[in-house]
Amino acid sequence: MQSILVIGAGIAGLLAAQDLQKRGFDVTVIDKGRGLGGRLATRRLEVDGRTGKADHGAQYITAYEPRFEALVREMERDGILRVWRTAPSSLGQSQRPRYIAPEGMTAVAKYCAKGLAVRLGERVVGLMSAAEGGWKVQTDKEATIHADALLITAPVPQALMLVDTLAHEVLSAAERMSLEAIQYEPSIALMFALLEGKTSQVKPPGMVFVGGVSVMWIADNQQKGISPDVATLTIHTTPSFAREHWETREEDLVPLLLADVQPYLSMDSIASYSLHRWRYSRVTAPHTELFLAAAGSAAPLVFAGDAFAGITPLLTRVEDAALSGWAAAEYLSSVGT
Repeated sequence: MQSILVIGAGIAGLLAAQDLQKRGFDVTVIDKGRGLGGRLATRRLEVDGRTGKADHGAQYITAYEPRFEALVREMERDGILRVWRTAPSSLGQSQRPRYIAPEGMTAVAKYCAKGLAVRLGERVVGLMSAAEGGWKVQTDKEATIHADALLITAPVPQALMLVDTLAHEVLSAAERMSLEAIQYEPSIALMFALLEGKTSQVKPPGMVFVGGVSVMWIADNQQKGISPDVATLTIHTTPSFAREHWETREEDLVPLLLADVQPYLSMDSIASYSLHRWRYSRVTAPHTELFLAAAGSAAPLVFAGDAFAGITPLLTRVEDAALSGWAAAEYLSSVGT
């Protein structure tokens, strides 16, 4: 095995690709999105010639495992991350710093993608077993990519849809059942840019858990330090609200959400807004292994990502995804040598 296609340019796919490339494999990463990072997402908001930024997925990174902590500290030394605040104690461990990216969380993904061959804005639409071995992958750009092995780090429901395009079954009943048992919660992210001179009433360090009917939390990106020129806010809804209003029009969502955040934000201070729907925002029932390799597949087929959190999930999203990606890369390296 020499060539590996990684489907998904979130941190799991990017770190796995880096690891495999360092081991001598020919690696390509492909993602349907226009940008890197998955939930490491930052959006620009323009207001009167000024540009604001808003992290609308993951708001910060914590590190518990030594390898991931080493990566985080490397990014801190290189100016990609800085300490924002201290996290409460969890998992029976001491308090850990929460890190934010001064240029927005997409900077983390860009850092992890350095030197990789990445194809963005290209959706994988079908898989085929190649007659000569390995895989043929069809994309919506009418391209065919040949690879000896596949690593799929997309959300598991999307990964299963790809597997179902195969002409033959590659998953055992037990493997499919374990993948279908993974559960996610949705969320709707709403980003506001405020008029010049306007600020929010969110107290330092810039994030508050509202716990309302519609809003789970609100973050002030200016206080976090990623949007110095424009005050911007990010709101994430509760899962129940997201499910109920998944198809609700944007213009109808704003007044519904403002009812929950009026103590922190007034309607007359809003200059513009942007919305993003996260169908797979948070994993609530992860897989009990760090990855899954399809045992019945003639060519290596591996699933990984933040839904593969192991027996003791950290449930810190970014770190879980990173550890899963590294574990999948280790496996692929072992079967490819």
